[in-house]
Amino acid sequence: MVTTSRYFPGRLKVELIAPLAALAAETGPEGFSGLYFPSDSKGTFTGLLVDDDEPVRLAASHYEEVDLGLGERFHCLRNGLWLGGAGGDRFAALYTCETDFQGDSKLRLEIAVIPGEAGGRQTRRILAGFDEAIKDTRVYRGRVLSFERDQLFGYAGLRVHTLPEVTRDQVILPERTLDLIERNILGFCARRDALAALGLPLKKGVLFYGPPGTGKTLTIRYIASALKEATTFLVTAEEVAHLRDYTSLARMIQPAIIVIEDVDLIAESKSSVYDPASHGLLNRLLNEMDGLREDAQILFILTTNRPETLEPALAERPGRIDQAIEIPLPDDACRRRLIELYSGKMPIAAEAFDDIIRRTKGATASFIRELIRRAAQLQLEAGCTGEVQAEIFLRAIEEMTLTGGRLTARLLGANPNAAGFIRAA
Repeated sequence: MVTTSRYFPGRLKVELIAPLAALAAETGPEGFSGLYFPSDSKGTFTGLLVDDDEPVRLAASHYEEVDLGLGERFHCLRNGLWLGGAGGDRFAALYTCETDFQGDSKLRLEIAVIPGEAGGRQTRRILAGFDEAIKDTRVYRGRVLSFERDQLFGYAGLRVHTLPEVTRDQVILPERTLDLIERNILGFCARRDALAALGLPLKKGVLFYGPPGTGKTLTIRYIASALKEATTFLVTAEEVAHLRDYTSLARMIQPAIIVIEDVDLIAESKSSVYDPASHGLLNRLLNEMDGLREDAQILFILTTNRPETLEPALAERPGRIDQAIEIPLPDDACRRRLIELYSGKMPIAAEAFDDIIRRTKGATASFIRELIRRAAQLQLEAGCTGEVQAEIFLRAIEEMTLTGGRLTARLLGANPNAAGFIRAA
């Protein structure tokens, strides 16, 4: 007997429903049995053959209910044994779910065949069915995912995020900046096949940097909305230590996007980049980016509010980031578009538009969004109807930047020291 084993991340158990069902259809009900394992060490063909006081027993099928937040629950087999084929094509397949001390699970498929070419073909055929099921995933394809933690701080499963779709006209950036983003990400992904034919690498790293509240997260949501065939993984700075799990899963269901927001939190300051702990996490991130095959269809998008904390490490390891793109504070034209976008059905007096633009020089998109809402509230409290006048907006700006203190202004992404802010005539 010759055995071959293949491991899959435990988070892919839903994807293995189809190939396991195909295996069951091939062997028929008489060729399948559930199993009871006294311990994980028994979950191999070798373990099945050990004669001791804790034998593996035939048992009823054991299923685990998995809820991905998609409106339906999936019943996933925990373990099973299949016997099939005839003559030299006979095979046995053993499927088990193993859990380590951190609560992380691995799925193990072991194929046993008769030595020889026929047995080798059977093994390759069965494993290919599982690989294709993961590659052609429909459950996770095009979705936004992150790992879930269990109560023991292990990674128990995948969480599917349902985010509103973001269109191009909702991304208010200078046209030159938006063109650069689309060329380096959307255009690059659209031409991957042609680039592959030229023998060029398909993986890529992009860094978005700029002040808080300028639209880095919204831009990422636009990219995820536009690349409908790509699966997006959201990784917090605290999870960089587990980045290998993310990249392993991304390789299996590529094309994929791995997003690491606020990556500057890994290195709190220039000096801390060389602290062993933070430097280790940065190196782990850069190593994972560098360790991918050149033909891996994986895009890394990193964001930071403080690029100076990353520059030394990135300069020492060139080639990990292929393009850095500044997401700047909105200029006059962008602030006008932001006001039009966020005001919705609220009418604004024409003269108020120009006044707001003058008074919000140096403000972020987040500040302008809150300004519109605050002005609407003041208008309603005053019992006013019709267009919102400049005086209402001035009251809102003063409340957001002066009355609440300078901390409020900073929290809202305001720059009251900018020329013309509040004091504009």
